[in-house]
Amino acid sequence: MAEVLILQANGYWNSMGTALFTAVQLKGMGVDIAILFNEAAIAALAENKFDMSPPLAKYTATIKENMKKMGLSTDIMDFVKLAKSAGVPLYACAFWPDFLGVRGKLPPEIQAMEMVGMMKLIAEAKRIIGAL
Repeated sequence: MAEVLILQANGYWNSMGTALFTAVQLKGMGVDIAILFNEAAIAALAENKFDMSPPLAKYTATIKENMKKMGLSTDIMDFVKLAKSAGVPLYACAFWPDFLGVRGKLPPEIQAMEMVGMMKLIAEAKRIIGAL
């Protein structure tokens, strides 16, 4: 299991991007890291719809324009693919897709994880990062 775990419950564009980017950077530094998506993050991933968080909403165009100037993608699904290709395990709580009625709509890079596996992943992590 992962030494560092990112718990990603919200589906905001800025939060999802930060979590995925952070995981890729840490993985590149040799950190054993994984991401567990939950709740609104699962809805956003299933719908491929990511809104900017309210405090940053008025800056959306500027943020995305500056990211493009830096050569960064502004598509969260690109960050999902990048994280997976970097070797970051991406998991989703197996219950939330059923609660939301989106089972089968998650990106193929994300593996559903049942309760026992999730609890083991959380219990064995040495560090948990949440609310990114």
